[in-house]
Amino acid sequence: VCDSQGRLLDLFVTAGQASDYIGARALLSGLPKVEWLLGDRGYDDDWFREALEDTGVGACIPGRKQRKAPVKYDKRRYKRRNRIEIMFERLEDWRRVATRYDRCPKVFLSAIALAGIVIYWPWNSMSPDSSCVLVGVCSFVRIDDLPEDLPGRDKMAEWGEWASSGNASIIAPGGRVLAGPAQMTQGLIEAEVDRSAVAERRRLFDVAGHYARPEVFTLHVDRTHKEPVQLH
Repeated sequence: VCDSQGRLLDLFVTAGQASDYIGARALLSGLPKVEWLLGDRGYDDDWFREALEDTGVGACIPGRKQRKAPVKYDKRRYKRRNRIEIMFERLEDWRRVATRYDRCPKVFLSAIALAGIVIYWPWNSMSPDSSCVLVGVCSFVRIDDLPEDLPGRDKMAEWGEWASSGNASIIAPGGRVLAGPAQMTQGLIEAEVDRSAVAERRRLFDVAGHYARPEVFTLHVDRTHKEPVQLH
């Protein structure tokens, strides 16, 4: 399961011959509070649609071809389902995920979770460590923006419309997302920043204790007088 930005949210491993229903049933109880769930025809079943409706989630799932009565769905909304395809493509850049070196399902899931954290949630993990407001400025480039003679352009065109989808974000000191991520869209993001939260967070986070490696570094306190910083 991924969110509307294509970020990994939940996983469940099934056997290759297992139906999509197996994974859908396992992940159903852990779905976040959303308005819509997008899925392909493999998830078209009355019990699944009813289960989503009971939880207040709309189903944007095309009907199977063998259905006697066609199922109506928002075709324009359904185009966004490529978010999860892009997510899997990025996860499979990790050889351990693409080839499944790990035989044990739990170990394999751990590898995917680690890849997902590194790929999709870097700002959230950096902000608590640095105890500051983190502004992630990311490039936004369409394939059409690239010169025709750029080496490797044809290969990048296979990715789809985007060479770089953005993901600009503003993260609070504790890791909470204040704005963004702005993915696959061109624009500006803004957020109101509470500077007192930075000082409060730094009192909670002991850098020397968290990274306690006395054989690597030691803590030295500079007690010389310094002028206070003035913000204008």
